[in-house]
Amino acid sequence: MSDHHDQMQELLDRAAEVDRGPTQIALIEEAVRIADAHQDAEAGFVARKRLTEAAAFGGQPDVELVSFSWCLAQVDRDPQNFDESELLWSYKWVVGNLSNFPNISRGQIEDLFADMARRFERHGSTLHAVHGIRREVAVDMLDRETAEAAHAKFLKVARDRLSDCAACVQDTLIDYYAFLGRDEDAITAARPILDGKMTCGEVPHRTYAKVLMPLFRLGKLERAARYYKLGYKMIRPNPKFVAHKAYHLTFLTLTDNLDRATVLFERHLGEAIRSTSALWKFEFYAAARLFLEIVARGKATPLLGVPEELRVDGQRDRPAGELFSWFDAQLTELAAAFDARNGNNGFAKHVAGIPALARTMSPFPIS
Repeated sequence: MSDHHDQMQELLDRAAEVDRGPTQIALIEEAVRIADAHQDAEAGFVARKRLTEAAAFGGQPDVELVSFSWCLAQVDRDPQNFDESELLWSYKWVVGNLSNFPNISRGQIEDLFADMARRFERHGSTLHAVHGIRREVAVDMLDRETAEAAHAKFLKVARDRLSDCAACVQDTLIDYYAFLGRDEDAITAARPILDGKMTCGEVPHRTYAKVLMPLFRLGKLERAARYYKLGYKMIRPNPKFVAHKAYHLTFLTLTDNLDRATVLFERHLGEAIRSTSALWKFEFYAAARLFLEIVARGKATPLLGVPEELRVDGQRDRPAGELFSWFDAQLTELAAAFDARNGNNGFAKHVAGIPALARTMSPFPIS
């Protein structure tokens, strides 16, 4: 084995020993740089497959898209030496994250769905996974018609070797039913996961966050508080879950657990600001605006700790009122970008509905 292969293997071994997140991604990126410096396409392909996975599960979907695109280009350029089948599983992650970026047009998303379907069919797939991902992306884009059509197709085809695990499939049903306003169905879909009958690497981590607002709307606050306690600690370290942390922040705010909400806001705001996913950023900013609207109602406007990106004259603390104005402007801009891409006004309606949501507070102290 050459010296650069030894160096790469050492980096990849170290990456396997650390938690998902920036450190793991940086180690694999260094391995990729070494392969490229030696013009070693085969080693670069192996390292980038690892990088695609690390970025997908470590909170950097932009890195995931670039890494995967390089691998796909190699497969198309030299199919004799690079195996297309090795990329089919990770293709699902990539297409599932396209809706995170409003600069990726609907046409581009449709083109990639078509390309993925062609490749899956070439390898004998029923397209079970493709229909499931199309439903997820439609939910992200607040496109009810497309989501319902994809769901109907999803139910008509059999699982195959490219289908997501049973726990992940069940978990995505929660998003679908909650999007349709069917809170009872969302909780029913979550039950096998919440009862411990279905698990995987990210389930029930994200599931606990997803059921908080359906349970809140159904008035099942004690149960929701229990899932907050169980779920938040599971997702706290990983920046990928910044949108799910937003669901926890919303729940804490609406149940008047403002001390806990303040800690969560200050702890994860930096992650949201630095997130490369505009969708995750939007989710956290919306929860933050709700939190700040309620906090600012108090007689004394509190000072809140902010990361460097929001500091003025180096001061760590800023008044809640100032922060409210900043988040309001950011949300308006993000909503306009998403709505222009999606062809609807769903994100703007979400922002406009935050004041009404703030009026639904139902205090439930969490000890």
